[in-house]
Amino acid sequence: MVSTSPLKELVAVKSARTLCLAVVTAGLVLGSGLPAQAADRRPDGPAKDRTAVVAKVVDGDTIDVRDADGVHRVRLLNIDTPETVDPRSPVECLGPEASAFLTDRLPAGTKVALKHDRITHDKYGRELAAVFVGNTFVNAEIAKAGLADAIVIGGNDKFYDRVIAAQKVARTARSGLYAETVACTVPGQVAAVEQQTAALLAQPPASGAGVEAFDAYAAQLAALAAAATTVGTVLAADLHDHRLLGLNAGRVRTLVARLGATRSAVTARAAETTTWRAAEAARIAAEQAATAQAEADRVAAEAAAAAKRAAAKAAPKKRSTAPAPAPAAPAPEAPQVDTYTGCRAYAPGGRTYTKIDCKTKLPIG
Repeated sequence: MVSTSPLKELVAVKSARTLCLAVVTAGLVLGSGLPAQAADRRPDGPAKDRTAVVAKVVDGDTIDVRDADGVHRVRLLNIDTPETVDPRSPVECLGPEASAFLTDRLPAGTKVALKHDRITHDKYGRELAAVFVGNTFVNAEIAKAGLADAIVIGGNDKFYDRVIAAQKVARTARSGLYAETVACTVPGQVAAVEQQTAALLAQPPASGAGVEAFDAYAAQLAALAAAATTVGTVLAADLHDHRLLGLNAGRVRTLVARLGATRSAVTARAAETTTWRAAEAARIAAEQAATAQAEADRVAAEAAAAAKRAAAKAAPKKRSTAPAPAPAAPAPEAPQVDTYTGCRAYAPGGRTYTKIDCKTKLPIG
């Protein structure tokens, strides 16, 4: 399952800067057509390599320094960090982190060495400089942390190789803008969609979970598809889009391929979910029909039994008209056999006798 709030955070991508590098380049001396003095010279002449003291950090690639001429603004050469102070742009992903990184490296009062390329000021009058603290090249350090993109504007490439080498370290380590564990970076957004998709695909509703469970699952898949579409829109932007800060064409292609595979998996599972939901709905309908039929059969059986009992109770009792059976005649007694062989005294007629003692002639018993 996937929750709604993290998903909204996932797809909230920072908007692009309104000015791309080409516009900035057009304002510089090289190919701009502007007078050299207006483009690459301060009012009192071109900047010279020198030391100064940091007055404050403005953002990830801009500082104010103080020297004998007063306080003025310095734009670090060959890096572009996410915006934090441009009134035309919202705070961009890792912009505060880039500012914090530079503040940590260049707290107010830090002595810095400023070194220049052939164009020393931009069209806004900011000094363009490589900033060193001792032997540490601060511009490269920001790129190495993954908080800046290596750029060349107006042909100022004297320090570019050192900055691009530092940026490659960050890309390899997937630090800062290249981190997949940072929610606001584009790689982080792709990784988040992948992870949430894998988790959701691993936990589909089980058969018997109910239609509502399949509907909720489909809604989660739709939310992931929308998140993938939003990230895909960013990846389809021009490489100068600041949301793709630091990403090269190869890295973008890799992220696009990963996102495409994830979107395909979500689409396939959405189709499966539609099939599963239909089967679940059919199963529930069959169960409901069987339950209804069983209940109807039970009610019918009970009604039939009740009707049978009522009919039996209401039927009149019939009297029998058949004559009562005659009493059975007593069975004739079996003739008795006289086995007496003693002396007898016969009654008149000679039919009965009395047993007598042969000696005394008296009756026996």
